[in-house]
Amino acid sequence: IASCSIVEVNTGSFPFTARYNGDGTFDLSSTTKSTTVSVGQATTKTKLAVSQPSVVYGDEQAVRLSVVVAPEYTGAPAGKVTISSGTTSLCVATLSGGAGGCTLSATRFGVGGEAFTAAYTATPDFAASVSGTARLSITVASSKTVLKESKTSVVFGDEQLASLSVTVSPRYAGVPTGSVTVKAGTAVVCSITLIAAKGSCLLSASEIAAGTASLAASYAATANFSASVSAPVKLVVTKETSKTALRLSKTVVTYGDEQVEDLSVTVAPEYPGTATGTVTIRTGTKVVCSISLSGGKGSCHLTPKELAAGSHALVATYSGSADVSGSLSASTSLAVSA
Repeated sequence: IASCSIVEVNTGSFPFTARYNGDGTFDLSSTTKSTTVSVGQATTKTKLAVSQPSVVYGDEQAVRLSVVVAPEYTGAPAGKVTISSGTTSLCVATLSGGAGGCTLSATRFGVGGEAFTAAYTATPDFAASVSGTARLSITVASSKTVLKESKTSVVFGDEQLASLSVTVSPRYAGVPTGSVTVKAGTAVVCSITLIAAKGSCLLSASEIAAGTASLAASYAATANFSASVSAPVKLVVTKETSKTALRLSKTVVTYGDEQVEDLSVTVAPEYPGTATGTVTIRTGTKVVCSISLSGGKGSCHLTPKELAAGSHALVATYSGSADVSGSLSASTSLAVSA
């Protein structure tokens, strides 16, 4: 009696016969029929591993998906493995020595959890198999907001000359979307909808009071990017100039009857808007009357016997306001007859 082991062969059906070569005592002989042995595909087991359990959005290329296809017995399965997320194929890895893998693409997935599987495609010698699920958590990426201004100083009432531009940069890859709000303190100056992570707006006239304003841009968080606030930038808003006009209803009045005289003033600011505050009318150093402006205008009447008989040069002085500079009218003559 004798036996032997079959050396590794490919799958298929193989007929075997036995032959005895004889010796000095027994003659040569062989089997009259062959015995067929069928060699079938070996089963496989596919394992999928993720190089790290979590990654920041935009940095997914740092993650490697590795597969190993183990045969039921011996051998090194060759061929290809398809790695998928749900029904979406991510990559096809070519096995070498029964192993392979691929890296993810940046921003391929949004923030959240992803589940991956690997499917080994059958070959003539090895059967197909599918791995268990491997999971990856994708976390929100930080952002950086930068605010720039086209001018560092503007005149009150003419602020629309200043353009504010913003750029929101991701920590890694991707293009931040959404909106940015620019504020001066707690007051909203403008809101910007980002296009390709950038945007701009113009200030509105008279929107910011005269003085030094501190502007900051706030990016509102989205599904993939966290909120961020820019460093503040300073904008100096200077007072606008004004022009004061004085008009007399009469150029000559009688002493003791000066109340018939109507003195009217108009204060026009440099840019559109309405001047507020007070105007004082004097002749020399003597105050004739004070007027509180309404709609940039006002008037007053003289008091009887307030001015001596003679000629008086009247000047209206606008004291200015928080946003508008003061100004003097041209001198206007009033004659008081005896």
